[in-house]
Amino acid sequence: MSRFLSIADPAQAYSDPIKGSRFLGDISPANSEIEAQRFIQSIRNREPGANHHCYAWRLAEGSPDWKTWDDGEPGGTAGLPILARIDGTNLLNVVIVITRYFGGTKLGKGGLIRAYGTTARHAINAAKIIECVQTSLFTLNLDYSD
Repeated sequence: MSRFLSIADPAQAYSDPIKGSRFLGDISPANSEIEAQRFIQSIRNREPGANHHCYAWRLAEGSPDWKTWDDGEPGGTAGLPILARIDGTNLLNVVIVITRYFGGTKLGKGGLIRAYGTTARHAINAAKIIECVQTSLFTLNLDYSD
């Protein structure tokens, strides 16, 4: 039996605007890649006018057990900082989507890394962290006499 940290329910947080860009962080439990993808699509549907929907997830099991996506931002400036916040908090079975509305001023690689990482931290802080127990379901068939 293994124990891990996750979150109880979806949560949302905002970061202060940075050079006119607005960042919105959404976090949700996700027990599979399919659940993570559904949550990501729900955010895209909710925020269709956004310039970027960057994300990362980390699962307790599965293949792949993690994924990042920069959605047009320079490589490594969005998804990896989000994943670093998930891993830094030791969370599993979570997905974080950071939605960016571009404000007209480029932030540079360092600015983007800070903005996405900070917004991910705010989303994690807004969520209720819980301890989970990983279990396995099995069936045992015996004769009545046994």
